[in-house]
Amino acid sequence: MPGRDVIVIGASAGGLQALEDLVGGLPKDLAASLFIVVHTSPTANGMLPQILTRHSRLPVEFAVDRTRIRPGHVYVARPDHHLLIAPGQIRVTRGPKENGFRPAVDPLFRTAARTYGRRVVGVVLSGGLNDGTVGLSIIKHHGGIVICQDPADASFPSMPLSAVQNVEVDQILRAADISAALDELARTPIPREVAAMATPRRNEQPDVAEEGSASLANNDRSYSPSLAAQEMENRAGAVRKILISEPQEAIELKKVQPGKLPAAHRNSRNPQGRPGRANSPGGKAAGAKGKRNNSHPSGPRSDVSESNRGFAVRP
Repeated sequence: MPGRDVIVIGASAGGLQALEDLVGGLPKDLAASLFIVVHTSPTANGMLPQILTRHSRLPVEFAVDRTRIRPGHVYVARPDHHLLIAPGQIRVTRGPKENGFRPAVDPLFRTAARTYGRRVVGVVLSGGLNDGTVGLSIIKHHGGIVICQDPADASFPSMPLSAVQNVEVDQILRAADISAALDELARTPIPREVAAMATPRRNEQPDVAEEGSASLANNDRSYSPSLAAQEMENRAGAVRKILISEPQEAIELKKVQPGKLPAAHRNSRNPQGRPGRANSPGGKAAGAKGKRNNSHPSGPRSDVSESNRGFAVRP
């Protein structure tokens, strides 16, 4: 019986360090596939797989359209392309931007949720704004597990904080502690009573992120004003279709006080619900932000900044 073996991860500004910590802690026999979206410039060189390979025991590669999904592999979204999940395979498209980005986190999260349901774990790491929040709510609605990097541990806390404030997050952890939680979830079989609801499902309607991908697939020229206007209309239509296709309770996000965690995430050590305290998988407090561990079998971490590592991370 499968565990939670489809792991989808979204990050933006400050996310590289968090990804290095997360990927570096995963075992080489991980019983899951990882899919990663990082907000990048459309003209980026695309060095993220090479960077993560230095810290990973698993193979890391750019996602290729219609590639068969293999366990124990890490798939990374290409610059200026959405990364989507279909039954047993990867989809790579150039559909309309969402939340101002392509690749965007929400398309990955919602296609994983609609396809694999309870087998999905969604993770939001450091980043600006709120991409991934709606996607996490859809994962949660379909029975998946939701994990956020502790906002106090994130270089840019807006993305994880938005998720924590608006979605019933299952775990809030330091980036370095997320890998252990993912390994445990992947190894733990889904309860028998819900296993039948975790089989892959083919969506009858294509995801909105697939629209326009055929006409844009081989188009690397700059946008004209008319094409830019059309993309804005496509993006507006994409939002409307998401609202129509998902049950209302899945996308009506809760309103909580800014800067505070929902009541479900408060504990005796954190009665005010302030970001910065969380429970680890074992039930112990995750603790305050500590020094990062720079030791790894592949060698010490490079101190080269993100902006100099071959891709530009957008906030």
